[in-house]
This record gives sequence, C-alpha cells and structure tokens, in this order.
Amino acid sequence: MPLLNQVRKAHVIRFYENNDPTSDVWIDVLRIDNADLDFRIGGQDITHIIKWADGWKDDNGPNTQRTTSTLTVTNPADDTQSVDIDIIKKMKITSSVNGQATNYVFKNGATNDLRKADVVTVFHTDVSSLDMSKPVDWDVYYPVLIAGQQDTSQSLQAEIPTHFKLLWAAVPTFDASMAAEPPPSPPTVNGQLSDYVPKNEDVVNAIEQT
Repeated sequence: MPLLNQVRKAHVIRFYENNDPTSDVWIDVLRIDNADLDFRIGGQDITHIIKWADGWKDDNGPNTQRTTSTLTVTNPADDTQSVDIDIIKKMKITSSVNGQATNYVFKNGATNDLRKADVVTVFHTDVSSLDMSKPVDWDVYYPVLIAGQQDTSQSLQAEIPTHFKLLWAAVPTFDASMAAEPPPSPPTVNGQLSDYVPKNEDVVNAIEQT
C-alpha cells in the first residue's frame, strides 16, 4: 500500500492502564517517525526523524535527545480507570547537513497560544485483528481502523494540531566523549518561531471512517 501521507511516516503504539498488557483499558496513540517539513525561507525540505525508543524499526532507545512529561487520561465516568501517556516537552534534532543541533520546545498547557487545533471525538473501534503487542505501521493500522466496528458508548476527545509554532535555540552538537552534555546556547535568533502546518486528512478520515 502506498503511503497515505507522503510527507509523514508514523506508527501506532498501545498504552495500557498501569502498563499492564492484560488490561482491557488502553489507548492507541499515533506517533510520527519521519516528517518532511518545508522550511518557508527558501522552500527547503527538511526531513525530521523522531526516535521514540518504542522498539520500532531500528529505534531501540534509550533516547537521550528528548524530555517528556506524563499526561494521565482518566475515564470521566470511572475515575479508577486511567492511562498514562508520554508527552514531548523538548526534543533535540541534529541536522545531517551541518551537524547543528536544535532544541524544539513545546508549550503543552491549556493556554497555549502557539498552537491551533481541531477537537475530534474518537470512538472505540474494533482493531482486534491487529497484533498490538508491538508498534504497528500507520499504513497497516489505517485500513483496519476505517473498517472496524465502532462502539459509540466508549469515546474520548482528542486534539489534532492544525498549526503550531516552535521556538528553537541552537545547541552545541553532543560529543559522546564529554562527561556531560553542554547546556543549550542562547537562540541564534532571539525568540525565532517556526510555523508548521500538519496534513491530517488521513488521521481525521480514519477517525470518522470516511
């Protein structure tokens, strides 16, 4: 099957309640692996590769280039049921062209004014034909999600970013021989923001089964 989104590659991983794979309380999360981002100055295409340490493909971790926080998603009808999901706070991406490392910092709070998003309702969908004991390629997960029987009595609301701005600061390239990673330097251009526009049609279509 050809890639559903030519500028993005992704996989889906399942998070269980209490990290217990025998639990029937879980959430499937789409994680972007590669994103081809068009830099608006000069129209240069830059491929960003995100390592998740999910044991996906050749990414076996641990990942030292990313800082995360934990988001706990709780069932509003039963507060004894919850699932913890890692959320990126900051990640460092190194250019394969010049070796420059850049820290990208995400504002994840409710008052985030650097992000626009659509809120969609995700219904429980039967994807039991898939082996979710390991990450599944989005191109494989997508058609099963499209065709799966939905249970509208089970749902959650998810935010899908449509625009987001990232503040970036150049940092020295990490040398493994160093005793500790050097602290980030000040932004190359103070307060510079890059505006990104994700293409989400395939994700929305899968959720809405259209």
